Amino acid sequence: MRNANLPEAEKTAIRRAIEAQLRPEMPGLEITSEAQLSEKALDTRIKLVDLNRGGTPEVIAQSMVGCGATGNCSFWIFRKTGRDYKLILDGYGQTFTVQKESSNGFRDIVVASHASATDSGLTLFRYEGGQYREAGCYEANWAPIVNGVRRELKDPLITPSSCGD
Repeated sequence: MRNANLPEAEKTAIRRAIEAQLRPEMPGLEITSEAQLSEKALDTRIKLVDLNRGGTPEVIAQSMVGCGATGNCSFWIFRKTGRDYKLILDGYGQTFTVQKESSNGFRDIVVASHASATDSGLTLFRYEGGQYREAGCYEANWAPIVNGVRRELKDPLITPSSCGD
């Protein structure tokens, strides 16, 4: 975010939206001041993607603080509303993909959470009622055990799983 090629007013609005997500977690993140909060917000990775093909890109952001040992971090999507940015997805993971499929005019999102050297959790988000909602969970396994033997796969075996585990 710090090096994003954006007008200063846009950077400020996005920084404030990120700060609003981090502020409740300040004690657990060992952030002790508003100045430190602002610095941590500026360290956030962002990507601008027009998810609804409306001409104004949404901000896909991944925090660099409060991440788990396997690299999973807070993950957000913000939509520009006037001069501000509104949170439309609040998730947690390591990587994401923007899908070709759309729901209610917005492209679907899959967030991957690293679980182990051979497993990832996948969460599908679809846009509904003004925000992205969890629409399904899956496990991606690159080395499943088949008939008692571990098989290394080029493409992962994707199986449905329960959400929230």
